[in-house]
Amino acid sequence: MDFGVRCASSAWGLLCGVWSAALLRKALKTSTDTLSRMYASPPLEGCEELVCLAVGYFMYDAIVSHKHYGMQYFLHAVISVVTFLAPQFMPKGFLHMYAANFLLWEATLPFLAARYIMIKAGMGSTRVFKIVELTGFGLWVFIRFFIGVPMMYLYFSDAYSMFKAGKASPLWLYIWYTFASAALQLMNVIWLTAIIKTLFTKSRTTVTPENFGQNNKKE
Repeated sequence: MDFGVRCASSAWGLLCGVWSAALLRKALKTSTDTLSRMYASPPLEGCEELVCLAVGYFMYDAIVSHKHYGMQYFLHAVISVVTFLAPQFMPKGFLHMYAANFLLWEATLPFLAARYIMIKAGMGSTRVFKIVELTGFGLWVFIRFFIGVPMMYLYFSDAYSMFKAGKASPLWLYIWYTFASAALQLMNVIWLTAIIKTLFTKSRTTVTPENFGQNNKKE
């Protein structure tokens, strides 16, 4: 079961990573002010389809996490479902740039899956394993912190500007995205702490699926 989950998340991460990177690159060129960042005009071609796929994937992720993994992964999946489902009920183009940014995070999943599978295969002490692990870690930190944190701050700024202009409607949705952005970044900090402990533990050369934690799906 766990192997199948890793393969599914890896396939999703590869598809989502490439797709969202192309969307974000285009969005950064066309979204030059608060209004165009909040409502892409014209809407980013292909973004709505990717977001719909994301809703489906995170629904699956919520079910799997609830049955087999920890509560924080279940909560992450539920928050993601609501976060990507809500824009479907808003005017087209709503938060397309920010959706592409958050979905870019999924690009690290293939590395996490490869890492786990290599541990299961007894390759936890090989040079290839260390390359995969460190590359995945570097990409994870770059996407979620060096890109993710500035984008989170930019959203907070844009949401506040919309509120001041009386255009933050519905207000609860803007509040939700502020909360969700902060909550997901808090989870990133928690996961970063766990990753660093795993990478630099003294018993690093004898890591196994058991001491790494079989139930830490997104370690």
